[in-house]
Amino acid sequence: MDEIVKLLWKRDEQALKIMESQYSGFCRSIVKRFLTNAQDAEEALNDIWFQIWKAIPPARPSNFKAYLAKAARNTALHHIEYNNAQKRSAISESIEELSECIPDKYVSVNVESYHIREILNRFVRSLRHNERSFFVRRYYFGECIREIARQHDVSENTVTVTLSRTRSKLRTLLEKEEIPV
Repeated sequence: MDEIVKLLWKRDEQALKIMESQYSGFCRSIVKRFLTNAQDAEEALNDIWFQIWKAIPPARPSNFKAYLAKAARNTALHHIEYNNAQKRSAISESIEELSECIPDKYVSVNVESYHIREILNRFVRSLRHNERSFFVRRYYFGECIREIARQHDVSENTVTVTLSRTRSKLRTLLEKEEIPV
């Protein structure tokens, strides 16, 4: 188990200091993709540390960095929702892109969510490395096309076309699985 998780289980406040010193840059990079206001981003970072403090225990994450990434993303999304953001951000653009292949909003979320999650997990695992990386970076972490292209040393057009084809594959899969889109 990660040393920070052990300290959190002991309710040792030193865990917060270590977590902040080791992971603040990592979490800040995630949060800033969603929140453009620097004050909101800093507030979100404080919320992340608090959320982790509250969640561990009872949670026992096997991959603390992945657990932290998810907490950072969810906290940033919560801030967007809370602030009722009116601006068109990268995340709202990416959600709009996915709207062509995600289930209809009238599908019962409680009944279908597990099935849809399994289909999405299987779909993402089936993608080639670059397709998967582009898809996750764009639609999970909300990265802009330019940043994804820069990180992979490809053109923005390559990323855009790959994402378009990947969404098309997802739509086809969802239709095959009889999930209304």
